[in-house]
Amino acid sequence: MSYITKSPYAIRNETASTWTALNPVLLVAEVGVENNTYFTSGTVRLYKTKIGDGVTAWTSLPYAQLGTFGGTGGGGGGAGSGEIVDMGDRTTGS
Repeated sequence: MSYITKSPYAIRNETASTWTALNPVLLVAEVGVENNTYFTSGTVRLYKTKIGDGVTAWTSLPYAQLGTFGGTGGGGGGAGSGEIVDMGDRTTGS
């Protein structure tokens, strides 16, 4: 496996075909990046990413919904709209 190591955390990354062939189960909250498939937002590449749950194989995991923050946004609020969304107190759920 390839790893991006310019941070204190290693993020697994492979081509889409390698991920499919290996079909691993990612650990809970482990990030896997397809390093050859992406969406573009202006000049920014948003690589297709999956986040593990500890039980589901790669091919059955959904792609993460990646949003952008601080941009001009397109409307109704929420992730990807350019607005930062208040998720409430993460310790109490309020």
